[in-house]
Amino acid sequence: MIKLIEFKEENYDEYIKMYNEFIQNKSDLIPDVLELECKTRNDYKNILVELTNRKIGKHEDIDWYKDSYYFLGFDNNDLIGIGCIRNNLTQKGYDIWGNIAYGVRPSQRKKGYGTKIAEQLVVKCKELGMKDIILCHYEDNIISTKIFSKIGAEYTNSIDSTVSNKKIKRYKIELQEGLTMKNKLLILAYMGTGKTELEYRYNNVVDLDFQDYKYIYDESIRDLPLEQRKGQTSLRVENPDYPNNFINAVLNGLEKDKIVVSPFIEHVFKAIDSDNFKNNVKNTRIILVFPMSNNFGEYVDRFKKRGNNEEFILRRKKEFTSLIELFEKASNNNYEKIIIKPKQYLSEALIEYGVNLKER
Repeated sequence: MIKLIEFKEENYDEYIKMYNEFIQNKSDLIPDVLELECKTRNDYKNILVELTNRKIGKHEDIDWYKDSYYFLGFDNNDLIGIGCIRNNLTQKGYDIWGNIAYGVRPSQRKKGYGTKIAEQLVVKCKELGMKDIILCHYEDNIISTKIFSKIGAEYTNSIDSTVSNKKIKRYKIELQEGLTMKNKLLILAYMGTGKTELEYRYNNVVDLDFQDYKYIYDESIRDLPLEQRKGQTSLRVENPDYPNNFINAVLNGLEKDKIVVSPFIEHVFKAIDSDNFKNNVKNTRIILVFPMSNNFGEYVDRFKKRGNNEEFILRRKKEFTSLIELFEKASNNNYEKIIIKPKQYLSEALIEYGVNLKER
């Protein structure tokens, strides 16, 4: 799935390849950052300075908009395009340009990436506190018509541009209070990545561990901390209400505009992938988070450090390979995926991915 990150100096090598592809194919240079010459690393550094200035209102297009934000669009490690948000439009910008622009590199077109970048730009607009989004395209741009429809934009009117002398079609997306579009967020993360710490540090996160929904514990351990109850298979029985009770808890958290975090494990994934869940959830992104396939040893150390017993660790070892396969086979159309790095925890990985976490 697509993630948008702001331009960074370390992205030079990927950017110059994409820039050259636009130039060699004589493609439209959209967004306009592509109009800035980039033949050397020094050129790229000058672009970074220019984009920083545009964020604070220092640019030549001040009669169109006040501030703008530019993003590189990645599908895993592949740079596939660019997105732009123009904030605080003037009347001229409102009428003709609109708030967002995006471009997909020529070699990656006709793969649905235009829609995916546009969807993520809508999320970014919400994070910037925008109440609505204006979108514009030339009347003969059939592709943009289809993309705007897919992301929920409603046609408002057409006008004649006094700049290009072409007819422009205009659209609008109204952003409601709370999480909207596909901005409700459910995260299934492997055990030991730091889900509990995430809830402790951020007030828009709720950690839902399946254990309290899947099992009924014996009175002798019922009051123990969760990590000490895990793996106590002889002192628990299956709860007949699972997974429906768990699904209801997830839906309840999402309705409260919380980022819901739960373990990535087979039966939890099956519950989320079920028709029962899909038929009841709307406008929700689902991100799967899993370690690198050769990094299980680090998680054994984490399990021991937090107090898990040997039975629990042995069960995790037996299922690790099958979970790798489950993670890899999960549909990229339905699930975003993050591979967590060695010595990295969930909060770091999500912030790097662009998830908006709110400190307590």
